[in-house]
Amino acid sequence: MRKADLVKELNKFSKRSLIETLIDVKLQRPSSYETLLLIAKRNEVDILEKKRNSKYKKLEKLKKDCCNDDGDIEEDKSDLIQNIFKLEKEIMDITKNIMEVLARKSN
Repeated sequence: MRKADLVKELNKFSKRSLIETLIDVKLQRPSSYETLLLIAKRNEVDILEKKRNSKYKKLEKLKKDCCNDDGDIEEDKSDLIQNIFKLEKEIMDITKNIMEVLARKSN
């Protein structure tokens, strides 16, 4: 089974169920908790980075649209600029979340 297929199937379960399953697997396969937490941290950072990259692509498209001078109405440009600022804030928030995940200490 590919990772993408597994993720699709696991998304059907509740978060609590997945956590309990992870604990059961951990008890059956001895490995350090630190390793498990590092894997979870890496996966969370990967997900956040993919989300951030998607926002960057949207931002670049908006900036490109905003810079086109095809005689657009000023109101349209105003909306584009507001959307640009909104996306930039979302990107900063995601970056902050990534930094918080990386700063977490394993207990």
